[in-house]
Amino acid sequence: MPGTTSSQVVLEGRNLTKTFPGVKALTDVTIQCKSHQVLALVGENGAGKSTLVNLLCGVYQPDGGEILLNGTPTRVRDPHHAATLGIATVHQELSLLPHLTVAENILLGSEPAGRTGFLRTSDIYRRAAEALADISPSIDVDAMVYDLSPAERQMVEIAKAWSQRPRVLILDEPTSSLSKVEAQNLLSLVTRLRSQGTSVIFISHRLDEVFEISDEVMVMKDGHRVDTLPIGELDRGKLIQLMVGREMTQTFPPRRPTPASGRPLLELRDAARPARPLGTAGSAGSCGVSLTVYPGEIVGLGGLEGQGQRDLIRGIFGAEPFSRGQVLIDGKAVRIDSPEAAIAAGVAFIPDDRKAEGLVLPLSIRENMILASLARVVRFGFLQGKREQAMADDYMGKLAVKAPSADQVVGNLSGGNQQKVILAKWLLTQPKLLVLHEPTRGIDIQTKVEIYRLLRQLAEQGVGVLIATGDMLELIGLSDRIYIMYEGSVTGEVRGAEATEERLMALSSGGGTA
Repeated sequence: MPGTTSSQVVLEGRNLTKTFPGVKALTDVTIQCKSHQVLALVGENGAGKSTLVNLLCGVYQPDGGEILLNGTPTRVRDPHHAATLGIATVHQELSLLPHLTVAENILLGSEPAGRTGFLRTSDIYRRAAEALADISPSIDVDAMVYDLSPAERQMVEIAKAWSQRPRVLILDEPTSSLSKVEAQNLLSLVTRLRSQGTSVIFISHRLDEVFEISDEVMVMKDGHRVDTLPIGELDRGKLIQLMVGREMTQTFPPRRPTPASGRPLLELRDAARPARPLGTAGSAGSCGVSLTVYPGEIVGLGGLEGQGQRDLIRGIFGAEPFSRGQVLIDGKAVRIDSPEAAIAAGVAFIPDDRKAEGLVLPLSIRENMILASLARVVRFGFLQGKREQAMADDYMGKLAVKAPSADQVVGNLSGGNQQKVILAKWLLTQPKLLVLHEPTRGIDIQTKVEIYRLLRQLAEQGVGVLIATGDMLELIGLSDRIYIMYEGSVTGEVRGAEATEERLMALSSGGGTA
């Protein structure tokens, strides 16, 4: 329940405006962050939420307007200055250094030193453990960050911000890579912080979380503030309407009318990978998994996080080849021991970490789109610029990528538009099978709907689609068939039209029957 303790405005942005080359990101936006309150900041990707946060924490300077701290106009010079002012931010893009330990990352920039000026290592690990005790006490402060799963890295990033004991804590999509249990632990922490007087700005596309912990909701669209309302004056339908500017009458497109039949496009037979050390991504491995995907079918792969889904789909693409078993494409056994072999077999892959594995951020939209299909735009060793430009422009239009041109640097796009660029990159390879891992993580509702419709269109054209997602509603609403994994094995198969959350949760916990 929202807090009821009396509040005062701690941090305020008045009439903030910010312009980048070719786009006005914010126009006259006002935000008030109060003690003892959680302010949810919602809107589609590209609405201006991240730009607003970056102004509040000093990453950018406003072109107009002002920032006030406890009523006093303040220039937040940079993120370090923001931290000294009591403003801590956990960005959607993590800032951890993989070759340092968890403790070293948490205290980076605020390491305790003795009178001689040398670092007090014991204090670093003690203070890191204290910060983690409130967030995720199971994480070892001695562990190297590169050994952690994406969810564990997210928790370390949050602990890093919390170690400063800030007056204002800004959380940008903090639960996007967390399991349901981890997300609930984080929401409980936010509730505790609110009761202690901390002001929290909470950015999330998971509307259930917004309604669970928020006191007020600020809606943004196209760089403007639409409205700020108490949570009690909103329901899900009204909030979505404010975000997208119209009612969302149908989130998921209709399923195919008849069950899949004939020869499978993809068939796995007893495919397996060894388990990894505990605490690493995909630690359950995969233990003799068999499944099928038919042409024109969307197959969902679900289960609790870390039960082998990641290993399975990366094995299909050859990023982490199977140690045993068979992969058949169109009824023929193929050896997929590398991404190159997978692409040659007609397999495309959308990874869960779009910035680390899906895109080359300093390159343009056009350059990213043609990376996987260079053979189509190279002749006699020379790049055909006009053909490359035409292909990029075509897919920018087809996927409604919001950018001034295909020459826009892809790192400057919103998360939803970046995901569209990755989709375009792989669709240009004309795949038979499209494998996706958490394709709508951190993406606004409208872009999710666009991606769902695109996947259904591809299926109707005969493409096989395999999607691994931890979003239960997405799994149920989109899939023709669903496989659930538990401890590296498939525990059941359910037709999408017959799936319920209760049934899938039973299978996800190793019990129940399909």
